[in-house]
Amino acid sequence: MADENPAEQSAPVTGTAKAKPKAKPSAKKRKVTMRTKKTRMIAPKTVTISPGLLIGVYVVLGLLALGLSFWTGYLVGQSDGSTTTRSDGVFEGKLQVVEYSDFECPFCARAVPTVEQIKSTYGDKVEVVFKNFPLESIHPNAFNAAVAAECVRELEGEEAFWEYHDTLFENQQALDAASLKRYAQGIGGFDKCFDNQETAQKVRDDMQEAQSRGVQGTPSFWIDGELVVGAQPFNVFQQAIDAKLSGAAPSAPSAPSAPQPSAPQVAADVEPGRYPTGSADAPVEIIEFTDYECPFCARHYTQTEPQIMEQYVKTGKVRYTVRHFPLSFHPNAQKASEAAECAGQQGKFWEMHNAIFENQQSIGVSDLKKYAATIGLDTTKFNTCLDSGATASIVQADFQAGQAAGVSGTPSFYINGKQLVGAVPFSNFQQMIDAELQ
Repeated sequence: MADENPAEQSAPVTGTAKAKPKAKPSAKKRKVTMRTKKTRMIAPKTVTISPGLLIGVYVVLGLLALGLSFWTGYLVGQSDGSTTTRSDGVFEGKLQVVEYSDFECPFCARAVPTVEQIKSTYGDKVEVVFKNFPLESIHPNAFNAAVAAECVRELEGEEAFWEYHDTLFENQQALDAASLKRYAQGIGGFDKCFDNQETAQKVRDDMQEAQSRGVQGTPSFWIDGELVVGAQPFNVFQQAIDAKLSGAAPSAPSAPSAPQPSAPQVAADVEPGRYPTGSADAPVEIIEFTDYECPFCARHYTQTEPQIMEQYVKTGKVRYTVRHFPLSFHPNAQKASEAAECAGQQGKFWEMHNAIFENQQSIGVSDLKKYAATIGLDTTKFNTCLDSGATASIVQADFQAGQAAGVSGTPSFYINGKQLVGAVPFSNFQQMIDAELQ
C-alpha cells in the first residue's frame, strides 16, 4: 500500500511558505494623493461659460467617474479573500471547483497531483477553491493544520496559502503545532494568529457548508451542484468539468450526486465483522464499514446490498460482514452501532441492522429500544446493554481498525482486501467480485 500511496509515508520538510513584501501604492494612487493635498479654496468669480463647453465638462467628469468606479471594482475583486460567487458555480467568470479536504487524510494527499492537473489543463476557465473538512475523530492534527493554513491565507494571500498547502501535504506525517509553526517561518503574525485560533471559525464555517452539501468524507469536490467523492483519476473530473463548461449537463446545487467510487486499492488485511452472513467457505469476502446515520450508507443498503445478497451471498459465492465507522458529525451513529452489537448478542444483528436503516430518520435511543421490541429481543437485556455502553468499546475497535486500513468516509468496502469507496452501483461490485471468482 505504501507504494501505491507514497504520500502516506514520512517526508522531509521540502518547503517553507515565504512572506511576501507588501505592495507599494501605485504611481496613480500617489498622484491622486498629491493633488488632494494641493487643493485649496478659491474665491468665487463671475465667469461666463458657453453651453457647449459646459456639456463637454459634464461628459469628461462622467467618464472620469466611470473610470474610477471600474478601477475601484477591479481592486476590490483582486483583494485577498474576495469570493464573487453565484449559485450557478461561477467564480469571477470561471467555473468553480470547490475541494473539501483534510490535511491529514492520505486520500487527499493522493488527490493533490490531480488538482494541479485540473489547474494546468483549464487555466482561466476553472477556479479551484480549497475549503476545510478536517475529520477530527480520526485525524487529531487535521483541525489545527486547517487553522494554520487559513492563518497563512489571511496574512499573506492565496499564493502563500497554496505554497503552505503543498508543504503540509509533503510533510503529512508531521503536523504537530511546532511543525506547523516551523513551516510558516518568516510570516509575520502567524504565531499569534495560530495560538489564538483566529481562523478557527472560518474552518468551522467550511465544515458546516460541506455538511449542507452532503459531504461525508474527504476529499470531496463540489462542481456546480455535482458532488464528486474520492481521489478520482483526472478523467472523472475532466468529464464533469467539460460538461459544465459546455452547458450540456446543468444541475441544481440542492441535489448532490452519489459518491463516485475511488480506484480499488490493495489494503492491509482487514478482519471481518462478528456477524457474517453467507457460506464460511465462500471464495470472496466483503467487509463493509458503515455509519447508520450516513445517507449514502442507507442508499447502499436499499439499492445495492439486496442485489449482492441475492446473486452472491445466497449462492455461496460471497461472505458478507459489517463493521462500524460512526462519523463524529452524526450524533446518533455511535449509539446505533452499539444497538446493532447489543442485538447481535441475542443473535439478531442483521434484524437490527435492517431496522435502523429502514428508519434512519428516527434512531434516537428511545427509537432503538422500540425497534428491539419489534424484532423480538429481550428488551430488558437489550436496554441494559445499550444504556450501559457495554458494546461501545467494540464499536470503537471497529473504528480504529477502519482508520488503520485507510477508511476516511462511509460506506467503504474491502473485497478480498481491495478497497472500494462510496454508494456505488451494483455493477461496480459485480465487476470486482467476478474478477475474484475467476
